[in-house]
Amino acid sequence: MFVRQSRKSISLLTVPVTIDKPVDGGRIEKHQIDVTYLIPHQDQLDEMLKGLRDGDDSVDLAAEVVKRVDKIQEEDGTRIVYSDPKGTVDSDEFIREVRDDIINVTYARAAIMRDFWKLVNGQRVGAKRGN
Repeated sequence: MFVRQSRKSISLLTVPVTIDKPVDGGRIEKHQIDVTYLIPHQDQLDEMLKGLRDGDDSVDLAAEVVKRVDKIQEEDGTRIVYSDPKGTVDSDEFIREVRDDIINVTYARAAIMRDFWKLVNGQRVGAKRGN
């Protein structure tokens, strides 16, 4: 049975997203990351979209709905983790910084937002594991 959600409830969903990275020769490399999205209520989404339509450049829909990105690494190959084995969690500022760096890459942003729109429209999302 479908459960009614109050406007105060917050839905966070983490799903795998496949990013097609363009490389020389017209080929692509597939990279899989995990993205945690805020799934807003319709009135919240309408307000975000209204801000975009009205030219409010302080509204960045991707930054509003993408809460964190996992399974990523630094340019030198070091895996980015948000906590160490002792349970010390990095700051929210660092999590936002990493998220902003990822959504600033055009082809990554396109894949992330493509899957967001699928989620809010009730469509299946997620890369097959093992690709």
